[in-house]
Amino acid sequence: MGWSDLVKNYKMEEPKRDLKRIGFISAAINSANYNNAIVAYQNKKGLFLKTVLVFRLFHPQVFIPWEEIKEVRTKKILFFTVKELIVGQPFVATIKIKNGVFKKLNIPEEKNVV
Repeated sequence: MGWSDLVKNYKMEEPKRDLKRIGFISAAINSANYNNAIVAYQNKKGLFLKTVLVFRLFHPQVFIPWEEIKEVRTKKILFFTVKELIVGQPFVATIKIKNGVFKKLNIPEEKNVV
């Protein structure tokens, strides 16, 4: 469920040094919601996520290489557009983020599916 699914495959002990900060984000990872509880960073190799300090003891940081994001879907939820990032082959997690956050990421275009 949620973060632990990512940790099993993408746990990262030391943060990368060449990361660009995206900022605080909200995300749904599988069935768990993290409202403004994730700090996101990126570099040319992937997406780095860590939780806010209060949750960090039980939520190790993760680094998801861009090639592990297998598909990006656009979903409409009420009045909002969100992106679903399908992570892993075999499947590891679905990460739902707001469209505005997605636009800040450098995910390769060929992964986008409507």
